[in-house]
Amino acid sequence: MDALNRFDTVTDTLPNGERRCDISYKDFDEQTSELEWARCTRPATLRVRVTPAAMVSADGSANATYRPLPNEVFEAMSCRECYAHALLTQGKQGYEAKVEALEG
Repeated sequence: MDALNRFDTVTDTLPNGERRCDISYKDFDEQTSELEWARCTRPATLRVRVTPAAMVSADGSANATYRPLPNEVFEAMSCRECYAHALLTQGKQGYEAKVEALEG
């Protein structure tokens, strides 16, 4: 069975027909020599609610302040590995969205 390319961010099913994790991230694509959007290629097993945030201030250092955007909340499907990573990193710069499990 062919593996799904992580830089294919559109395909929602894995080659075996399982639902694909919705979590996207930036990664280096060796074919294009560019930083590109990639998407997890593991099966989605968990429904999550994502509350995005926007940067409202930065003091010129690595520190920034983020404001939650409750009007932009959306649901997504995640694998357990991406959900665990989101819990470890949420609230840190670059991972300012809040992610909550809705089931399982």
